[in-house]
Amino acid sequence: MKTVRFLVEGKKDACFIRALFAVRFPEFTEFGVPEGSVDGVLLRSEVMCVEVIPVGGYTKLDRAKSSAEDKNGDGLYVALIFDADETGVEKGGVADRTKFLKEAISTWRLLAPPKNAIDIFLFPDNNRDGELENLLEDIVPQKYAPLIAECWRRYEACLEIHGGQKPSQKSKMNDYEAAVLGPSVWDHGGIMKGLLDPNLWDWNSPKVAPLFDFISRQLSVAEEGT
Repeated sequence: MKTVRFLVEGKKDACFIRALFAVRFPEFTEFGVPEGSVDGVLLRSEVMCVEVIPVGGYTKLDRAKSSAEDKNGDGLYVALIFDADETGVEKGGVADRTKFLKEAISTWRLLAPPKNAIDIFLFPDNNRDGELENLLEDIVPQKYAPLIAECWRRYEACLEIHGGQKPSQKSKMNDYEAAVLGPSVWDHGGIMKGLLDPNLWDWNSPKVAPLFDFISRQLSVAEEGT
């Protein structure tokens, strides 16, 4: 069975991809975790296997080189889904992060069949600087939009007035989940469960389209065997 392997940075990224598949690719069923990956996701359809494997961040990508090797000879297709981050971060921003990742995987192609180039997608939309949490904010449903547009903006303004530090984008989206679901999100694994709650996110938002199209293209390439 052919395998499409998405390498991501962390457990939260893997959980997000899992949630996207549950809603937009229902033909895939969850089958636990990939071999050798505690926090990964293993999905299967009738014709294909999908693995989502966290590598621990972009700086640890070299450790995942063996992930590009088709050990079973059944057909392996590898793609990266990472954060673009901001230009102020080391190797951050779409241009610099793409350059870094391409250089990091430049020798990986020798481990895979010649036609299987390794594609890259950068959160939030493969065009803007940012991270997964920027995409999460983009797909907050309209009924919950005031929690971000009004409540959170006032909170940030208050912090600024009183000399507080501006919270991170990750903190903003974690607090959004807590505002909707309650304090249970702070329990072990709660934030991950929030990602899987379909009521918290608008999966039909146009903002999801770049990632959906990217994943669809990887699946099509694998299915066609090109």
